[in-house]
Amino acid sequence: EHLKIVTLSNNKVGGTISSEIGQLKSLAKLEVNTNSLTGEIPSTLGNLVMLEFLWLHENFFTGEVPAAVCDLKKVELDRLWADCDVCDC
Repeated sequence: EHLKIVTLSNNKVGGTISSEIGQLKSLAKLEVNTNSLTGEIPSTLGNLVMLEFLWLHENFFTGEVPAAVCDLKKVELDRLWADCDVCDC
């Protein structure tokens, strides 16, 4: 609950991002770029109101960046890096 930084970039991490990530209310930085993550980007990332950096690029996500994440970007995020099918943020 008090975790502020998660940095797993370039570590060959596979699987999906759990929707439970949205429970980390103190998270300010999430770097999971350059891995082998798959699936959809969880909309619960939009719950992370302290988030300043979100690096998701160079993975294998599908679908759209959720609207909740895009909305958060407009208010809180300095950078949103993601590649997915659609990114209308």
